[in-house]
Amino acid sequence: MFVIPRRYAIKYFSHIQHNEEIDFYDSSRNSWKFRFFYCQSSKKFSFTKGWHKFVKAKSLSAKDAIVFNLYEFKNGTNESCNTFVIDVVKNVEGLPMDLALNHDVVDVDVDVALTPVLLFGKQIGWTKIKSGNEV
Repeated sequence: MFVIPRRYAIKYFSHIQHNEEIDFYDSSRNSWKFRFFYCQSSKKFSFTKGWHKFVKAKSLSAKDAIVFNLYEFKNGTNESCNTFVIDVVKNVEGLPMDLALNHDVVDVDVDVALTPVLLFGKQIGWTKIKSGNEV
């Protein structure tokens, strides 16, 4: 099970019925179905059915980051459509949240690249990824 922060669940999934399956696609165009579930007693939103299969298939472990994106577009008949995209960034070291949410210029080691952390297409912080030596 993956617990979804309440504000994101309300903002991005308000049009989806509780206990309905949602289709996501990864960067390899594989389809993933997750059941969107709301627990009345705990007042928590989560992905249940299908989540374990995703975790196993992607070999998720500590320090892996999951990136969610929502693509909104108009189809041929000018109707609004949404496509949910999910991806994994392996072995990411996170920055402290006070630095992560500071969008000012940050002085960092030249061997470290700053990469934004996205949740449902919105930047929620920064991560640093060690650069390899290139020839």
